Amino acid sequence: MTTFGGNQSDVGNSVIETNSGFLITVGTTESFGNGSGDIWLIKTDSNGDEEWNRTFGGGDNERGNEVQETLDGGYIIIAYSCFSNCHTWMIKTDSQGNEEWSQTFDGDDWNEGYSIQQTDD
Repeated sequence: MTTFGGNQSDVGNSVIETNSGFLITVGTTESFGNGSGDIWLIKTDSNGDEEWNRTFGGGDNERGNEVQETLDGGYIIIAYSCFSNCHTWMIKTDSQGNEEWSQTFDGDDWNEGYSIQQTDD
């Protein structure tokens, strides 16, 4: 059994197996990163041994809800960021977990995305 985390609250919310047999987990870490909670992306081999991990976020409270592999071998994350109001946050990474772009979606109140899927176009 393999565990990840530090001395604060760290939670995995979604895990997928990639086309090449690796595992990608997204969730939230309070042990690492920049804020009170940051998005945490972890890649492991099929035995659960860590290949790399990345955090995304700032001073707000962020949570990664789901991750999917994209057609180019990268990853797309749906998350939220919340301080005075909350917004849905979508992050696209390359195959090494490095951010390529991100987009937020705001509304009048609490906005949180839970699921994401790349389309053919």
